[in-house]
Amino acid sequence: MKNDKIHSVLQYWGISAEPKLINNDTWAVGDNHLIKVYHDAGRLQRNMVIMKSLGESGIPVAGILPTLKGLDYIEEGGCCYLIMERLSGDPIQDIYQDNYRDIAYKTGSVVGRLHKAFLACEKKIDCWNNSFAEEMTGWVSDTLKAKNYPYIAKSNCEYSIKKLLSCYDKLPKQLIHRDIHYGNLLFDQGEFSGYIDFDLSQKNVRVFDISYFLAGLLVEHDKKKEDIAKWFDMVTAFVNGYERVNPLSNIEKDSISCLMENIELLFAAYFLGEDMNDLAKNAAELYFFMSQNSDQIDIAVHKQFHVG
Repeated sequence: MKNDKIHSVLQYWGISAEPKLINNDTWAVGDNHLIKVYHDAGRLQRNMVIMKSLGESGIPVAGILPTLKGLDYIEEGGCCYLIMERLSGDPIQDIYQDNYRDIAYKTGSVVGRLHKAFLACEKKIDCWNNSFAEEMTGWVSDTLKAKNYPYIAKSNCEYSIKKLLSCYDKLPKQLIHRDIHYGNLLFDQGEFSGYIDFDLSQKNVRVFDISYFLAGLLVEHDKKKEDIAKWFDMVTAFVNGYERVNPLSNIEKDSISCLMENIELLFAAYFLGEDMNDLAKNAAELYFFMSQNSDQIDIAVHKQFHVG
Protein backbone atom coordinates (compact mmCIF):
# COMPACT_ATOMS: atom_id res chain seq x y z
CA MET A 1 0.00 0.00 0.00
CA LYS A 2 1.44 3.36 -1.07
CA ASN A 3 1.20 6.68 0.72
CA ASP A 4 -0.57 8.32 -2.21
CA LYS A 5 -3.40 5.77 -1.96
CA ILE A 6 -3.78 6.42 1.77
CA HIS A 7 -3.66 10.16 1.11
CA SER A 8 -6.49 9.89 -1.42
CA VAL A 9 -8.63 7.84 0.97
CA LEU A 10 -8.34 10.50 3.68
CA GLN A 11 -10.67 12.72 1.65
CA TYR A 12 -13.60 10.70 3.00
CA TRP A 13 -12.78 12.10 6.42
CA GLY A 14 -11.88 15.57 5.19
CA ILE A 15 -8.29 15.11 6.37
CA SER A 16 -5.38 16.60 4.46
CA ALA A 17 -2.48 15.61 6.76
CA GLU A 18 0.37 13.63 5.23
CA PRO A 19 0.16 9.96 6.35
CA LYS A 20 3.28 8.46 7.91
CA LEU A 21 3.82 4.70 7.72
CA ILE A 22 4.06 2.92 11.09
CA ASN A 23 3.91 -0.68 9.88
CA ASN A 24 2.62 -2.65 6.90
CA ASP A 25 -1.02 -1.72 7.40
CA THR A 26 -1.08 1.29 9.74
CA TRP A 27 -0.30 4.98 9.16
CA ALA A 28 -0.19 7.93 11.53
CA VAL A 29 -2.44 10.78 10.41
CA GLY A 30 -1.37 13.92 12.22
CA ASP A 31 -0.74 13.66 15.95
CA ASN A 32 -4.10 12.30 17.03
CA HIS A 33 -5.24 9.60 14.61
CA LEU A 34 -4.23 6.36 12.91
CA ILE A 35 -5.58 4.87 9.70
CA LYS A 36 -5.53 1.09 9.39
CA VAL A 37 -6.00 -1.00 6.26
CA TYR A 38 -7.90 -4.31 6.39
CA HIS A 39 -8.10 -6.88 3.63
CA ASP A 40 -10.86 -8.78 5.43
CA ALA A 41 -14.09 -6.86 6.06
CA GLY A 42 -15.28 -9.48 8.54
CA ARG A 43 -12.19 -9.05 10.71
CA LEU A 44 -12.58 -5.28 10.62
CA GLN A 45 -16.22 -5.49 11.67
CA ARG A 46 -15.38 -7.83 14.55
CA ASN A 47 -12.66 -5.45 15.69
CA MET A 48 -15.07 -2.53 15.65
CA VAL A 49 -17.63 -4.43 17.73
CA ILE A 50 -14.91 -5.38 20.22
CA MET A 51 -13.59 -1.81 20.52
CA LYS A 52 -17.06 -0.32 20.87
CA SER A 53 -18.16 -2.93 23.42
CA LEU A 54 -15.00 -2.55 25.50
CA GLY A 55 -15.22 1.24 25.30
CA GLU A 56 -18.79 1.11 26.60
CA SER A 57 -17.48 -0.99 29.51
CA GLY A 58 -14.95 1.70 30.43
CA ILE A 59 -11.92 -0.10 28.98
CA PRO A 60 -9.38 2.30 27.39
CA VAL A 61 -9.44 1.44 23.69
CA ALA A 62 -9.19 3.62 20.61
CA GLY A 63 -12.36 5.40 19.50
CA ILE A 64 -13.45 5.25 15.86
CA LEU A 65 -13.51 8.45 13.80
CA PRO A 66 -16.52 8.43 11.42
CA THR A 67 -16.27 9.65 7.84
CA LEU A 68 -17.88 12.91 6.74
CA LYS A 69 -20.96 10.86 5.85
CA GLY A 70 -21.06 9.23 9.28
CA LEU A 71 -19.69 5.84 8.23
CA ASP A 72 -17.40 3.86 10.53
CA TYR A 73 -15.14 2.85 7.66
CA ILE A 74 -14.94 2.88 3.88
CA GLU A 75 -14.33 0.07 1.42
CA GLU A 76 -12.48 0.80 -1.80
CA GLY A 77 -10.51 -1.29 -4.25
CA GLY A 78 -10.90 -4.48 -2.23
CA CYS A 79 -9.55 -2.89 0.98
CA CYS A 80 -11.26 -1.44 4.03
CA TYR A 81 -10.01 1.72 5.75
CA LEU A 82 -10.64 2.63 9.38
CA ILE A 83 -9.48 5.73 11.26
CA MET A 84 -9.04 5.49 15.02
CA GLU A 85 -8.04 7.87 17.75
CA ARG A 86 -4.39 7.65 18.72
CA LEU A 87 -4.19 6.70 22.39
CA SER A 88 -1.64 8.42 24.59
CA GLY A 89 1.42 6.52 25.70
CA ASP A 90 3.83 4.02 24.20
CA PRO A 91 4.69 0.33 24.61
CA ILE A 92 7.24 -0.46 27.32
CA GLN A 93 10.60 -0.99 25.65
CA ASP A 94 12.79 -2.25 28.51
CA ILE A 95 10.83 -4.75 30.56
CA TYR A 96 13.82 -5.74 32.69
CA GLN A 97 14.39 -2.32 34.20
CA ASP A 98 14.74 -1.67 37.94
CA ASN A 99 11.01 -1.67 38.70
CA TYR A 100 10.25 -4.78 36.64
CA ARG A 101 8.25 -6.41 39.46
CA ASP A 102 5.91 -3.44 39.80
CA ILE A 103 5.48 -3.25 36.02
CA ALA A 104 4.62 -6.97 35.87
CA TYR A 105 2.14 -6.65 38.75
CA LYS A 106 0.47 -3.67 37.09
CA THR A 107 0.35 -5.51 33.77
CA GLY A 108 -1.29 -8.53 35.39
CA SER A 109 -4.04 -6.28 36.73
CA VAL A 110 -4.44 -4.72 33.27
CA VAL A 111 -4.93 -8.14 31.63
CA GLY A 112 -7.25 -9.26 34.43
CA ARG A 113 -9.48 -6.23 33.84
CA LEU A 114 -9.48 -6.87 30.11
CA HIS A 115 -10.61 -10.46 30.62
CA LYS A 116 -13.42 -9.36 32.93
CA ALA A 117 -14.58 -6.85 30.33
CA PHE A 118 -14.33 -9.46 27.55
CA LEU A 119 -16.49 -11.83 29.57
CA ALA A 120 -19.10 -9.14 30.17
CA CYS A 121 -19.45 -8.22 26.50
CA GLU A 122 -18.62 -11.45 24.64
CA LYS A 123 -22.29 -12.16 23.89
CA LYS A 124 -22.29 -9.07 21.67
CA ILE A 125 -19.22 -10.23 19.76
CA ASP A 126 -19.24 -12.92 17.09
CA CYS A 127 -15.69 -14.24 17.28
CA TRP A 128 -13.97 -17.44 16.28
CA ASN A 129 -14.58 -20.18 18.86
CA ASN A 130 -11.14 -21.76 18.79
CA SER A 131 -9.69 -24.74 20.63
CA PHE A 132 -6.00 -24.64 21.49
CA ALA A 133 -6.14 -28.39 22.16
CA GLU A 134 -7.47 -29.07 18.66
CA GLU A 135 -4.73 -26.88 17.19
CA MET A 136 -2.10 -28.92 19.03
CA THR A 137 -3.54 -32.30 17.99
CA GLY A 138 -4.26 -31.00 14.48
CA TRP A 139 -2.05 -28.76 12.36
CA VAL A 140 0.72 -28.39 14.97
CA SER A 141 1.21 -32.16 15.32
CA ASP A 142 0.82 -32.67 11.58
CA THR A 143 3.46 -30.04 10.78
CA LEU A 144 5.97 -31.36 13.31
CA LYS A 145 5.48 -34.89 11.97
CA ALA A 146 5.79 -33.76 8.34
CA LYS A 147 9.06 -31.99 9.19
CA ASN A 148 10.30 -35.12 11.02
CA TYR A 149 10.64 -33.40 14.43
CA PRO A 150 13.93 -31.58 13.68
CA TYR A 151 14.43 -29.76 16.99
CA ILE A 152 12.07 -31.40 19.48
CA ALA A 153 11.78 -35.18 19.73
CA LYS A 154 8.44 -36.80 18.94
CA SER A 155 8.26 -38.19 22.49
CA ASN A 156 8.64 -34.69 23.97
CA CYS A 157 5.94 -33.28 21.70
CA GLU A 158 3.52 -36.08 22.49
CA TYR A 159 4.15 -35.82 26.23
CA SER A 160 3.50 -32.06 26.34
CA ILE A 161 0.34 -32.36 24.25
CA LYS A 162 -0.88 -35.22 26.44
CA LYS A 163 -0.42 -33.01 29.52
CA LEU A 164 -2.47 -30.28 27.86
CA LEU A 165 -5.29 -32.67 26.96
CA SER A 166 -5.43 -33.98 30.53
CA CYS A 167 -6.47 -30.57 31.89
CA TYR A 168 -7.89 -28.72 28.89
CA ASP A 169 -11.59 -29.47 29.36
CA LYS A 170 -11.43 -28.19 32.95
CA LEU A 171 -10.07 -24.76 31.95
CA PRO A 172 -12.53 -21.83 31.69
CA LYS A 173 -13.11 -20.58 28.15
CA GLN A 174 -14.03 -17.06 27.11
CA LEU A 175 -13.18 -14.30 24.66
CA ILE A 176 -9.44 -13.56 24.87
CA HIS A 177 -7.02 -11.16 23.18
CA ARG A 178 -4.78 -13.95 21.80
CA ASP A 179 -1.80 -11.67 21.10
CA ILE A 180 -0.96 -9.95 24.38
CA HIS A 181 2.55 -8.55 24.56
CA TYR A 182 3.97 -5.18 25.54
CA GLY A 183 3.73 -3.98 21.94
CA ASN A 184 -0.07 -4.08 22.32
CA LEU A 185 -0.22 -2.39 25.74
CA LEU A 186 0.34 1.34 26.09
CA PHE A 187 1.72 3.11 29.15
CA ASP A 188 1.89 6.86 29.69
CA GLN A 189 4.39 8.04 32.33
CA GLY A 190 4.24 4.66 34.04
CA GLU A 191 0.46 4.39 34.02
CA PHE A 192 -1.53 2.11 31.73
CA SER A 193 -3.25 4.10 29.00
CA GLY A 194 -4.79 1.64 26.55
CA TYR A 195 -5.13 -1.66 24.72
CA ILE A 196 -4.55 -1.95 20.98
CA ASP A 197 -4.84 -4.54 18.20
CA PHE A 198 -7.67 -7.04 18.59
CA ASP A 199 -7.07 -8.69 15.21
CA LEU A 200 -6.59 -12.18 16.67
CA SER A 201 -9.26 -12.05 19.40
CA GLN A 202 -11.11 -15.34 19.77
CA LYS A 203 -12.85 -17.57 22.29
CA ASN A 204 -10.35 -19.92 23.90
CA VAL A 205 -9.07 -20.87 27.34
CA ARG A 206 -8.45 -17.60 29.18
CA VAL A 207 -5.18 -18.78 30.71
CA PHE A 208 -3.78 -18.89 27.16
CA ASP A 209 -3.34 -15.10 27.25
CA ILE A 210 -1.45 -15.32 30.53
CA SER A 211 0.84 -18.12 29.37
CA TYR A 212 1.44 -16.47 25.98
CA PHE A 213 2.33 -13.13 27.55
CA LEU A 214 4.70 -14.57 30.15
CA ALA A 215 6.45 -16.89 27.69
CA GLY A 216 6.89 -13.96 25.33
CA LEU A 217 8.87 -12.05 27.95
CA LEU A 218 11.67 -14.59 27.55
CA VAL A 219 12.08 -14.21 23.81
CA GLU A 220 15.69 -13.12 23.22
CA HIS A 221 16.32 -13.27 26.99
CA ASP A 222 16.45 -17.02 27.66
CA LYS A 223 20.26 -17.10 27.66
CA LYS A 224 20.74 -14.18 30.05
CA LYS A 225 20.93 -15.52 33.59
CA GLU A 226 20.10 -12.20 35.20
CA ASP A 227 16.99 -11.83 33.04
CA ILE A 228 15.87 -15.40 33.75
CA ALA A 229 15.98 -14.74 37.50
CA LYS A 230 13.95 -11.58 36.99
CA TRP A 231 11.52 -13.46 34.76
CA PHE A 232 10.51 -15.85 37.55
CA ASP A 233 9.82 -12.81 39.76
CA MET A 234 7.77 -11.29 36.95
CA VAL A 235 5.69 -14.47 36.66
CA THR A 236 4.85 -14.19 40.35
CA ALA A 237 4.08 -10.48 40.17
CA PHE A 238 1.96 -10.77 37.02
CA VAL A 239 -0.19 -13.62 38.34
CA ASN A 240 -0.71 -11.81 41.65
CA GLY A 241 -1.66 -8.64 39.80
CA TYR A 242 -4.12 -10.56 37.64
CA GLU A 243 -5.71 -12.21 40.66
CA ARG A 244 -6.12 -8.87 42.40
CA VAL A 245 -8.96 -8.16 39.98
CA ASN A 246 -9.79 -11.56 38.48
CA PRO A 247 -9.10 -14.73 40.52
CA LEU A 248 -7.76 -17.84 38.81
CA SER A 249 -8.67 -21.40 39.72
CA ASN A 250 -5.93 -23.70 40.99
CA ILE A 251 -6.16 -25.83 37.87
CA GLU A 252 -5.62 -22.73 35.73
CA LYS A 253 -2.50 -21.83 37.67
CA ASP A 254 -1.30 -25.43 37.54
CA SER A 255 -1.73 -25.43 33.75
CA ILE A 256 0.34 -22.33 32.96
CA SER A 257 3.69 -24.09 32.54
CA CYS A 258 2.03 -26.76 30.37
CA LEU A 259 0.44 -24.13 28.13
CA MET A 260 3.79 -22.37 27.81
CA GLU A 261 5.34 -25.59 26.51
CA ASN A 262 2.55 -26.08 24.00
CA ILE A 263 2.67 -22.46 22.85
CA GLU A 264 6.35 -22.90 22.01
CA LEU A 265 5.52 -26.13 20.18
CA LEU A 266 2.94 -24.16 18.20
CA PHE A 267 5.50 -21.50 17.30
CA ALA A 268 8.06 -24.14 16.34
CA ALA A 269 5.52 -25.77 14.02
CA TYR A 270 4.44 -22.46 12.53
CA PHE A 271 7.99 -21.35 11.78
CA LEU A 272 8.89 -24.77 10.36
CA GLY A 273 5.89 -24.53 8.07
CA GLU A 274 7.12 -21.14 6.87
CA ASP A 275 10.69 -22.47 6.38
CA MET A 276 11.93 -20.04 9.05
CA ASN A 277 14.22 -22.58 10.67
CA ASP A 278 16.19 -20.20 12.88
CA LEU A 279 12.99 -18.96 14.52
CA ALA A 280 11.72 -22.53 14.84
CA LYS A 281 14.96 -23.45 16.62
CA ASN A 282 14.55 -20.47 18.97
CA ALA A 283 11.02 -21.63 19.81
CA ALA A 284 12.37 -25.13 20.46
CA GLU A 285 14.98 -23.74 22.86
CA LEU A 286 12.26 -21.89 24.76
CA TYR A 287 10.18 -25.07 24.80
CA PHE A 288 13.00 -26.95 26.51
CA PHE A 289 13.47 -24.10 28.98
CA MET A 290 9.77 -24.28 29.90
CA SER A 291 9.84 -28.06 30.10
CA GLN A 292 12.98 -28.26 32.22
CA ASN A 293 11.84 -25.49 34.56
CA SER A 294 8.17 -26.44 34.90
CA ASP A 295 8.45 -27.04 38.66
CA GLN A 296 10.05 -23.65 39.22
CA ILE A 297 7.40 -22.00 37.04
CA ASP A 298 4.68 -23.68 39.11
CA ILE A 299 6.27 -22.36 42.30
CA ALA A 300 6.46 -18.84 40.85
CA VAL A 301 2.82 -18.96 39.75
CA HIS A 302 1.58 -19.94 43.22
CA LYS A 303 3.92 -17.66 45.17
CA GLN A 304 2.55 -14.58 46.92
CA PHE A 305 3.79 -11.16 45.85
CA HIS A 306 3.76 -8.15 48.16
CA VAL A 307 3.31 -4.82 46.41
CA GLY A 308 5.95 -2.22 47.18
